[in-house]
Amino acid sequence: MVSIRHIEFAVSMFIEMPVEIGRLSNLQTLTGFIVSKDEGCSIKELKCLNLRGELNICDLEKECDGKMDDDVLEGLKPPDPNLKRFLIENFGGAKCPTWMASDLSTYKNLIEFKLVNCHILAYVPTLGDLPFLRFFEFSELEKVKCLGQEFYYRSNSSTIGGGGATSSSSRMTTTVAFLSLKKLRLYDMPNLVEWFEVLLSFRSLVKLMVDRCPELKIKPNQFPSLQSLKL
Repeated sequence: MVSIRHIEFAVSMFIEMPVEIGRLSNLQTLTGFIVSKDEGCSIKELKCLNLRGELNICDLEKECDGKMDDDVLEGLKPPDPNLKRFLIENFGGAKCPTWMASDLSTYKNLIEFKLVNCHILAYVPTLGDLPFLRFFEFSELEKVKCLGQEFYYRSNSSTIGGGGATSSSSRMTTTVAFLSLKKLRLYDMPNLVEWFEVLLSFRSLVKLMVDRCPELKIKPNQFPSLQSLKL
């Protein structure tokens, strides 16, 4: 059994996972994983697996250990640089993994990105320099207060938090952020109060949806191609 490389099944057909699936050290394909509080069925079973392709993680809210969520997501870096769509839902960790926070530009072919129902996540990753990103959604991110400069471009780590200029400052005058983005959705972010404005950004955005973000003020004129605005 340890030599099994591929397991494919419909999550809807299963109530729970086989125990200790993390011991299948050669496993490359696992289309679904159902989180459980039972011994050998928690999300930590995924930590040491080198999975490829699609992975649908269900019932992540049953994993009550936020630190474990952080550790597992850190180890789930997608190996395929041609990844097209990315969704994290019901994540209980407090921070993005390092590969998402500092190196998401590795996945230059991403066209869709979603963070949904991540209640204690306080910061969002840099998305502005993904050249083919067409849609992103931030939903139910209760701790996020600001979409700042780092949302557009990665800053030089040596200057973050300091008073000097960052490497991203010069890029703001020469590079268009969110070059291909067509649709953007912000939903149920009650503490979001600031959206940092960059002159060269969102040039292709045609649809903007902002709902249940009571503290956020929107300036539609910063989106020159906007055709649909839902507030």
